[in-house]
Amino acid sequence: MDSSMLFQRELYESLRKYRDKIAVHSVQRDLTYEEVDRYSDIILCRLREAGIPQKAQVTLMMTSKIDIILAMTACLKGGYIFIPFDMEYPHQRLKTMFDSIDSTVILTDEANELSSKDIAAHKEVVTVILNEEFYSRKVFQISEFCEECYGDDDPIYIFYTSGSTGVPKAIVGRNKGLTHFINWEIETFQLDEQSRISQLTTPCHDPILRDVYAAFLCGGTTCIPENKEAVLDLNKLAKWMDDEKLTLIHCTPSLFQALNEIDLR
Repeated sequence: MDSSMLFQRELYESLRKYRDKIAVHSVQRDLTYEEVDRYSDIILCRLREAGIPQKAQVTLMMTSKIDIILAMTACLKGGYIFIPFDMEYPHQRLKTMFDSIDSTVILTDEANELSSKDIAAHKEVVTVILNEEFYSRKVFQISEFCEECYGDDDPIYIFYTSGSTGVPKAIVGRNKGLTHFINWEIETFQLDEQSRISQLTTPCHDPILRDVYAAFLCGGTTCIPENKEAVLDLNKLAKWMDDEKLTLIHCTPSLFQALNEIDLR
């Protein structure tokens, strides 16, 4: 693959090019591209300080979608394989999932610190807790794109199937697949700096990648509802979509059908 098409190159370029624009919007807070760049560098720096090698599997066990976005971005920069968990899943299911992978690194938050310890009880792991104090750390050298550090066939994430037919199965995604899909979406839907894209899905499924990185690579904004209840209540969701002036909504066919029956302006 031409290095100009590597996902990491495009990501770095977007974070620097659109530095003053809003990258993530939520009720809790907004993040500019510069803040996404800086906070993800803080996470990346901590992983490197711990001696975590490239292509190591990093499990994300946190609740905040903003933390998840920052952690995914840090892993993409560093050449790590990120594995987002939905911490609302049954505890035993999470333990089974974690036991099935080779992850020895956990990024978590204070709310899920004890759960993450129990999930990883049978392994020796490095655990990093993301909180306000952590994000206040200083990074003395910002990360830069390193062409020889990445390859188009590199594994970059693992997501699990729903497990409806039995035990959830781990699916590995690679650099070239993500690059191709995100650029296809940007071109197909003519996304640009004015694009405002919904982020409705749970972080443990791969649609979160299009919600976030289709926005990031075109200078747009990914918009996060207040909480899960706001997504489950169709009237609240419809009002939120209208208030946010979304230009692209990612959702399941069943949700689309239900929303289509509501009077959206």
